[in-house]
Amino acid sequence: MQDDLLTSNETAELLGIRPETLCRWRKRGDGPRFTKAQSGQWLRYRRSDVLAWLAGRHAA
Repeated sequence: MQDDLLTSNETAELLGIRPETLCRWRKRGDGPRFTKAQSGQWLRYRRSDVLAWLAGRHAA
């Protein structure tokens, strides 16, 4: 499914980067959009957001 939710590790693997790089981007406000649980227990990336962000980076 196009909008399944990915963990940080799954997202990093999809992007071909290390999870630490994804975390660094997130802290800087860079990288793909993510969703965080209200409790703050977890965060996830929608596959469609990750692919759209990636397509935008390659188009530039």
